[in-house]
Amino acid sequence: MILQLLRNTKKLSEEKLIDQYQKNGDVALVAELFQRYTHLVVAVNSKYLNSKEDIEDATMQVFELLIQDLKKHEVRNFKAWLYSVVKNNALKFKKQNQAFTGFDENEEETIVGEEFEGVEKQKLELQLDQLEIKMKDLKEDQRECLKLFYLENRSYKEITDITGLDEKKVKSHIQNGKRKLKIELEKDS
Repeated sequence: MILQLLRNTKKLSEEKLIDQYQKNGDVALVAELFQRYTHLVVAVNSKYLNSKEDIEDATMQVFELLIQDLKKHEVRNFKAWLYSVVKNNALKFKKQNQAFTGFDENEEETIVGEEFEGVEKQKLELQLDQLEIKMKDLKEDQRECLKLFYLENRSYKEITDITGLDEKKVKSHIQNGKRKLKIELEKDS
C-alpha cells in the first residue's frame, strides 16, 4: 500500500501534489516535492552558508517550512517560490548564527519541529551524501568551479583568477556541472 502511494506520487505534477497536500495534509506529498528539488535547496543553501552542518540544518528547515507554508500559500510556480523560500531561510539562518542572542518567539517557524521525524532526517542525509558522491564524478574543472561558485560564493572573475580558465569556460563548467548533477541525482530517485 505504501509503495503504491509512493509510486503514485512520483507521477503527479507539482500542482497536483500541492493541491492534494492542501486537501488532505499528507506530508508524503510534500516529501515528494522536496525530494525533486533537494539538489537545488542544497545548492542555494551552499551559496549562503559556510559549514556542512549549517547547510544540512537549513535544508531541513526548508522541509519544515514547506509543510507549513504550502498550506497557507497559493503557489503557481513552485520552483521559483521554493527558491525564494530557500534563499530567505538561508539568509535568516546565517543572521541568527552570526549574532545569536537567544530564542525569539517570532523566529519559531525556522526551527525544525517534532513533526520532522527521524526517517525524513535520514532520507535527507542520504540525499546529501549522494550529492557529495555525485560531485566526485564530475570533471575536475566542473567540480572546482561549482565548489568555488556555490560553496565559497566566489564571482566568475574570482574563479577565473583562481583556476586560470577564461570566464566563458567557468560559466560553461558551472552550467554543465549543475545539469550533470541534476541528471545523475534524478537517476537515483
